[in-house]
Amino acid sequence: MRAGDLRHQLLIQRRSTAQDSSGAQVRTWVDVITVWADIQPISAVEKFYGGAQQAGVTHTILMRYHPELVDPVAVAAMRGVWEGRYFTFSAPRDEGERHRQLELNATEGLVGA
Repeated sequence: MRAGDLRHQLLIQRRSTAQDSSGAQVRTWVDVITVWADIQPISAVEKFYGGAQQAGVTHTILMRYHPELVDPVAVAAMRGVWEGRYFTFSAPRDEGERHRQLELNATEGLVGA
């Protein structure tokens, strides 16, 4: 991986819950880490979710290894934010288990994905 390829500053957030002023629980997002990443679109995808058709784009996101991002269950509850765009993640891959880089498959634009 070349440093020059990591040109997108990606904010990683995790899902959390908080209480609003009336005591009801609401979902919030908490910043975890900001990384430099290479974000490459792979393909367009359409799905039916909740009876409605939705369109999105799948991406491959490559970044340097970060121990906060290796647990598949934790990563599934995270999202990425880049230039007002939101990405949901699948399990991370630590190429060769060498702790040098992580690759995430991500989907943009699908609610409930």
